[in-house]
Amino acid sequence: MGFIRAALSSGLNSFNDSKFKEAIVLPNNLTADALAIKGQLLTKDPDSTSRQSNQNTGLLTDGSVVIVPQGYVAILVNNGTFLGDVLEAGSHEWRSEDNAWLLEKGGIKGTWENFKNRFSFGGQVITQQEIIFIRMQPIAGNKFGTQNAVEYFSERYQQLLNIRFYGLFDIKVADPVLFYVSSISQQIEDHRAFTLKDIAQGTLRQNISPKIAIAIAKFTNENRVDIYSLNANQDTFNDLAKQEVNKVWTGLYGIETTNILLEDLSYDQESLNIIRKLDSELVAMKYNTIEIEERRARNEALIVAANNEGNGNGMNIIMGMNLG
Repeated sequence: MGFIRAALSSGLNSFNDSKFKEAIVLPNNLTADALAIKGQLLTKDPDSTSRQSNQNTGLLTDGSVVIVPQGYVAILVNNGTFLGDVLEAGSHEWRSEDNAWLLEKGGIKGTWENFKNRFSFGGQVITQQEIIFIRMQPIAGNKFGTQNAVEYFSERYQQLLNIRFYGLFDIKVADPVLFYVSSISQQIEDHRAFTLKDIAQGTLRQNISPKIAIAIAKFTNENRVDIYSLNANQDTFNDLAKQEVNKVWTGLYGIETTNILLEDLSYDQESLNIIRKLDSELVAMKYNTIEIEERRARNEALIVAANNEGNGNGMNIIMGMNLG
């Protein structure tokens, strides 16, 4: 195993009082939308006082400790390639002598002793081990919405209509390894967190609105209602919308939405005009149907009454009447 559990709490004082000379920790002052960041190296002065290095993780030395706080996991990568360790909350000591197998997994050839010679003749690092901290707690209250109206087919109106909507969603990392490989590995930078905005510009923005439009169509068509009925059925719609969005997010990117709230949903003006016209026609058709049924009922009542009064001969009385 590359890492073994260390009897060390996550506090800085615990590190200062420990045998360890180096620790990889989560940097301070992360923004609320930070999803991942490279670990920060702490070293000890001779008086056992820790100080923060300027480098982000750098090269792991034998016996260094990785301190993972609650709500995070840490993964080990080499030159951007995931090496197979996912560390949960706690402290983990790096033991280099047990890790020749990690070289093969990272695609690096040679013995462990050769691997320790990490510098080229030009003094450049030829391999770079890093610890990446990934947040596992949800990030709530993220905005989404349509910049332009999107289409959906209404079974109720048998029309292709245009709608606009906006709302809030909560998001969390479901699979830290897939999330790193698909989204982080080529984008994460030193001294800067990988944030929700980094994926919102592409992955999220491209997928969330069309998927929510599909969920709206499914809900309204299955229940044969218009879009305004969603306000009274947010819980049911939330489950349906999450299923649609997470088909892409979880399977391809290792992230998932845990809640979707529609704050506003409306037709564009053209579709609204179509709906008003169709609703007026439906009301007129309904009124005409009722009127026809009432007229038929009155005619049947007259026939029954005439038969009763004339013992069957009353039919002759009304045969010449205009019953239309």
